[in-house]
Amino acid sequence: MRRLFDFWRKIIVIRKQNYIHKTVIINNISQIEIGICTKIMEYVIINCNNNKNIITRIGNNVIIKPKVYISGDVTISDYCGIGHNCWIGGKGEVFIDSNTLIGMNTLIISDNHDYKNPSFPFYNSDYIIKNIRIGKNVWIGGNCTILPGSTIGDNCVIGAGSIVKGKIPSNSSVYPELSKININ
Repeated sequence: MRRLFDFWRKIIVIRKQNYIHKTVIINNISQIEIGICTKIMEYVIINCNNNKNIITRIGNNVIIKPKVYISGDVTISDYCGIGHNCWIGGKGEVFIDSNTLIGMNTLIISDNHDYKNPSFPFYNSDYIIKNIRIGKNVWIGGNCTILPGSTIGDNCVIGAGSIVKGKIPSNSSVYPELSKININ
């Protein structure tokens, strides 16, 4: 624990503009890059991958609200905001481009159990791993779920409570009550 505290003290000395709350937990600390002017609030857990080729990246001017869980090969670009109680990660790559806001209680999951495989129980089944890409200037409302293999284009709005699977073109909006994509 002392080593972790010493690491954070070094980060704060090198990058005085960052705010990382003392309750933040980062596993495999050598596998993360954090930009400047980034705020990581209380009870955030960042579980970096053990693979030396995979680095979790958090850009400049990012705000991560309390109780967020980030796991695996995740890149959060500059000027992004992650709301309370979000879960981001999985076994595939998750890329969140700049100026993106993600509302509270949102799940961004890059893997799933292979439900088509007849082997039971599910916890013994293989994983389906697909990357997720979220474009620039995207607003994802609260309580959304972004499923494996999803791509959200630039300048999109994903309404609260939406479930996204597949490709959403740029300049679109998705709302759960409409059950369709609106191209602006």
